[in-house]
Amino acid sequence: MAQLKDALIIGGGPAGLAAALTLARQVQSSTVLDSGNYRNAGTEYMHMLPGFDHINPAEYRAAAAENVTSRYHTVSIHNVTIETVKKTDDGIFEAIDNNGGRWKGKKLIIASGVEDIYPNIEGYAECWSNGM
Repeated sequence: MAQLKDALIIGGGPAGLAAALTLARQVQSSTVLDSGNYRNAGTEYMHMLPGFDHINPAEYRAAAAENVTSRYHTVSIHNVTIETVKKTDDGIFEAIDNNGGRWKGKKLIIASGVEDIYPNIEGYAECWSNGM
């Protein structure tokens, strides 16, 4: 039986980690479910995040995750891909991952980001994430 958390957070990028930190500061338990697929995976540097401007996105995620989990025992992070989410008859959110694992939360935060759809212009997609 999955342990009931105050919130399930789908996505372990900046938004998901910020949500986990915010909940932890309010003494709420959360589980971050992170597939490891990131919009900025193809770029060397991320920008517009104070304290982390022009840093490798993987370095930011690792530092932020360590910062949150080392200070707050109410947060756990798991590297799984969520395949389905449903709200049960008793009002609890249940997520099922790609390994058949079940995760339960009173609330659900979807912080999975976005996917860029590039215009059909030759060379555009190749230049998008590397600043060329």
